[in-house]
Amino acid sequence: MNTITETEHSGTFTEEHDQAIDYGIDFYAPQTVLTPDGRRVMIGWMQNWDACNLRSPGEKWFGQMSLPRELFLKAGRLYQRPVKELDEMRRNKVEYHNVTFSEVISLNGIRGRKVDMELTLRPGEGEKLYQKFALRFAQDEKYQTAISFRPHESVLKIDRKFSGSRRAIIHQRRSLVNSKNAGHDGNHVYRPVGRRDFLLC
Repeated sequence: MNTITETEHSGTFTEEHDQAIDYGIDFYAPQTVLTPDGRRVMIGWMQNWDACNLRSPGEKWFGQMSLPRELFLKAGRLYQRPVKELDEMRRNKVEYHNVTFSEVISLNGIRGRKVDMELTLRPGEGEKLYQKFALRFAQDEKYQTAISFRPHESVLKIDRKFSGSRRAIIHQRRSLVNSKNAGHDGNHVYRPVGRRDFLLC
């Protein structure tokens, strides 16, 4: 996605910003619509051509669509957020505050195949910034899909190499982000699909 402006009366267009619409692996052929209240909403196909053959013969469906996102510009950059209609679908809220940890932890109540999560990380008082943080989804004794962030490198990484794929496909995606607000406020958006025995999750 490029942000382009026209110099007044000159007929010259100048590129101001160049950014990806989605930094994930599975987001193809996005389309937008204009809602009656003036919002520009985008939806895409959660699949990629490298994984098109990963389909269970017993399933009568293939792939799925992304959650609809509202698009807007701020300071010349593209931002995205889930449409407000999704707020009515949220249930069973679980909150944790001021959780201190240094090793792997699991928090009660945060589980399931569908999770809407907001997370704020900061070093403990008087401590240095952490080297790496990772979230593991759909994890059992054998499989997991991980999202990790290294603030000193400003690298956000999605890793699906242990997610249950049965053939070698593109498993990882890395992106440089602003370490102060990685993926925050819709400036960077990632849409990965995790696979477990050919099923999308």
